[in-house]
Amino acid sequence: ARAVTNCLTMVENLAEVSPTETSKHFGVIPKFLPWLIKRVRAQGDVDYNRVYASEILGIILQNSEASREAMVKLEGVDKLLRGIAAYRKRDPADSEESEFVQNMFDCLCSLML
Repeated sequence: ARAVTNCLTMVENLAEVSPTETSKHFGVIPKFLPWLIKRVRAQGDVDYNRVYASEILGIILQNSEASREAMVKLEGVDKLLRGIAAYRKRDPADSEESEFVQNMFDCLCSLML
């Protein structure tokens, strides 16, 4: 879990310096977007890395049209909707879940551009 956090922190730090370039480069790494999707759709409790992965996915989608197109090809809209389907009938239990849901909606909004 710590290694995942460190890797996501590195991506976030690079995105703070140069969001467009970072998003463009990380968005086209063949297995990175599918890994982020898998991570945010994981079953069970929402943990820190799941929230962080949703935040990184949002950053990439907001700053890279190529990444948005890749997400559509990966059926990303459907997968993100399934990832937050549990919150149709209940509210997020804590601030971590709330941030996760907000990040997921940010991702969906970016895909609608």
